[in-house]
Amino acid sequence: MKSIGMAEYQGRCDEQDKPVGHCPKVLKEYYNFIKDDYFVRVYAPKNILRETDREIQKNSRVLPRRVVMHSKKTLATRIDGKLNMFKNISLAVSQSNEDILWFFNIEWYFMLWLALNKKPRDKKIVVTMFKEGFKGGIAGVFRQFIFNKAKKKIDLIISTGPSFKYGKCETVFIPDYVYSMEKYDKYLNKEKRDEVVCLGTMGDGKQLEELVSVFSMMDYPLTIAGRFYDKERLETLKKMASDNVTIIDKYLTDEEYMDMLSSARYTILPYSKSAYTNQTSGVLQEAMFVNTIPIARREVLTVNEIPGMPFDEWSDMDSNYSEKLRINGSNAEKIYTEYAHLRKDRYADYKVRREYKKVFAKL
Repeated sequence: MKSIGMAEYQGRCDEQDKPVGHCPKVLKEYYNFIKDDYFVRVYAPKNILRETDREIQKNSRVLPRRVVMHSKKTLATRIDGKLNMFKNISLAVSQSNEDILWFFNIEWYFMLWLALNKKPRDKKIVVTMFKEGFKGGIAGVFRQFIFNKAKKKIDLIISTGPSFKYGKCETVFIPDYVYSMEKYDKYLNKEKRDEVVCLGTMGDGKQLEELVSVFSMMDYPLTIAGRFYDKERLETLKKMASDNVTIIDKYLTDEEYMDMLSSARYTILPYSKSAYTNQTSGVLQEAMFVNTIPIARREVLTVNEIPGMPFDEWSDMDSNYSEKLRINGSNAEKIYTEYAHLRKDRYADYKVRREYKKVFAKL
C-alpha cells in the first residue's frame, strides 16, 4: 500500500495556544478522504493535533514549533515565527519515510524553504495551493521568482481554485471544502434573517474599519463575530459602530459558526485586494453550501466561480445599499439554484474522495 505523509508545519495559534484558521478542519477532512486507500501519517504541532480525533493522533508525529499570532507583531516575533516554520518543514522532510509528502496548508515561506533546499530524492512532494501565486508590487516580483524556483521541486500542485494556473507544474483542481449532506443539510433550509454576518478570525487581511464605516451609514444589520488578535483594534471598531452593527470577540464553535452563517441572508468577505484577490475562501464555499449569499470583491467571486453580490470598491456601498440588499434577498431563487448545481457537481464529497484516490494513485 502506498504511503502518504501529511505535513502541517505552521501550528498557527493565539497566545493561549488555541489554533486559528481552517487547518484542523481541513486536516480531518483530507485525512478521512485518503485513509482507506493509503497508509497515512500526520506531521503537525501538538496544538493542531489536539483539535483532531484519536485516530489521527495515533498515526502522527509531533512537530515541536508553532507560530503564535500576537496582537502586536514585533520584528523579533516575526523572525521567530519564520524560523519555527523552517524548523518544522525540515523535520517533516527528514523524519518522513512515506512515498508522498503532502504539505496541505502552505504559505510563501514554505516556497522559500523549498527554493533554498534540495528536493528529497526518496519521496514525491505535493502541495495544496489556495491562491494562484504571490504577485503584486515589487515584493511580489521577488516572491513570484522564489515560487517559480520552488515549483521545479514540486511533483504535484493541488489547486483549490478552479481557474488557477501554475505554468508547466503538474496541477489538478480539487476544492478544499466539500459538500456533505450529513453536515450541511440540516442548515440548508433555515429561515433567513435580514442580516449580514462577517465570521472567522479577525486578522490584518480583513478591512474591518472600512466594513464598519460603510454599514454604520446604513440601517441593515451587520454582525461581526470571531476572535480578534488586536484588542485595541476591537475597541476602536466598537467606537466606530452604529446601533445596527454588532461586534463579538470570541471563538465560534463549529455549531455556532454554522448557525450564524446559515441563519443570515448574507455573509460579507471584507478582504483587502492584496490579501485575497486570487485566493479561495472557506467561508465563501460554506456560504454556498447553506444558501447564504456572499458579498465580496468582484475578483474573489470570479476566481472562485461562485455567484453572489460583487463590489469593486467600498464606495459602491452607498446610502441606497440597504435597499439593494433587501431587493436582492427577496429574489434569490436563481442564485440558490446555481448553488444547488455546484453542491451536486463540483463540491460533492464522494466526487472529491474519488479524485484524491485517483490523483495519489498516479504519483
